[in-house]
This record gives sequence, structure tokens and C-alpha cells, in this order.
Amino acid sequence: TVGGGINTLDDFDRVLKCGADKVSVNSGAIRNPGIIPAAAQKYGNQCVVLSADIKRVDGKFMLFAKGGRENTGIDALDWLEQGVKNGAGELVVNAIDTDGVKNGFDLELLDAVAATGATVLYDRWVQTTLGGAAVRIGGSCGHFRDINRSAKLDYAMEETIGAADVPGIVLLHMPESLLLDDARERWTGQVFLSGHTHGGVIRIPLIGGLVAPTQGLFPKYDQGKFTVDGRMTLIITSGLAGYACVPRVCNRPEVCVVDLI
Repeated sequence: TVGGGINTLDDFDRVLKCGADKVSVNSGAIRNPGIIPAAAQKYGNQCVVLSADIKRVDGKFMLFAKGGRENTGIDALDWLEQGVKNGAGELVVNAIDTDGVKNGFDLELLDAVAATGATVLYDRWVQTTLGGAAVRIGGSCGHFRDINRSAKLDYAMEETIGAADVPGIVLLHMPESLLLDDARERWTGQVFLSGHTHGGVIRIPLIGGLVAPTQGLFPKYDQGKFTVDGRMTLIITSGLAGYACVPRVCNRPEVCVVDLI
């Protein structure tokens, strides 16, 4: 998924031709809401990702622009619902109120988004069909170590994925959600996709990871494809710490693209 500076259909065309499979639009859609249906009609809604910066104002969820500095006056939930109706195939919800405060995800906001009809993979699973085959996809809220060790990993979601007679794919914010000893004993999914080894792993160009907070020096699970406990496949992208000692500098996107055949 590629975003930033997407304002016209020509921008969609440019990044798709460069290899992106999805295009994320935020401010461009606020300035020109018509870009969503136009892009969906031309490229398909599976290519259109609507990103939204949301903050509470007087008890209401409002849509913000300019990096969360400007209140647009638009009701955020109405905006997301209309975006989906107009052809957005995926939503990215940025919760300004809880960003960076280490208190977990904004559950109230996620519940409100789910109430609009969107599927929110927050410690739950959904069953769908991909390529004619049934598959279950689950999402873990695991973010920081103390949260990972709490009940928020949701035993029911894990057990159901494992019990189902279909492949179980779990989306993780961080691989430590799977690698912690008390977690790996419970997880029963088959494939786990993770954005990055957490905490700003220090990486050396052409060599790999030097240190990760939860794994120590020369982390085994840095980036790539791994087999865990001989039964689970873990795929990690380089995420926030790509090729620089300082996180968020010259980093690769935190995204997994997997073809399910």
C-alpha cells in the first residue's frame, strides 16, 4: 500500500504502475471526495484505501487534516461510511487521542467504526473466501509487552482459528505477540503476518538486525519467513527500522503482501 501526496487519478496510476497493489488517500479525498468513486470505478475498490485521522471533539469523533492539526468539521464516522459506499475497499483509522500514549488501542473508536458496517479485526476473526477456498483471518491487538501478557490476546479468537477446519491467518502488529513463551503455547493459527520486530530494532545495511528489545543481540526473528515451533509460519517485514540506526529514517513500508494460492 502506497500513500502520501495522492490527489488525482494520475497519482493512482503512477504508484500502481510502480508496483503498488493498493493506494491510500487521506487529505486528497477531503479536498476532492470524488476521487474515491472515480478510482474505485477505474481500478477496483480493492485498490482504494481510505485513511482518516480521527479525534474526539466535544464527545464526537471528528475528521482531522494536516497531520491532525486542523478540524475539518466533518463527522468521522459519516465520512468513513460514505467512503465505503463510494468504493473504498479498505479503511485505515488513525486514532489521534491514543497515538503514542501506550494505553492500547482506542476501543471505543474501533467499536464505533465497526458499527458502521466495517469489519474490524481487533482480537477477532472472520471467515471469508479467497481464490475459491475458505480461510479464516484474525487480528491481534498485541502492541506492547504488558498488553501481550493480558487477556487482550483473546483466547476464544485463538482457539476458534485453530479449531476451524480451514487455514487460519493472523495479522500481528508485532511478532513478539507470537514469540512470547506464554503466547506461543496458545496460538493455533497456521500463518502469521507481522509488520516489524518491535521497539526500533537497529539494523545494519546488507547484514540485518543488531538488537531488538525483546530478543536481545542479533535477533533470530528480524525479517523474513520463519517456522516457529515446527508448526507455524511467521512472515516479518522490515517495517519501521529498515536500513538505519534511527527508527523512521530511510525505512521500508510496514506492510505484508502475500499471494494466497
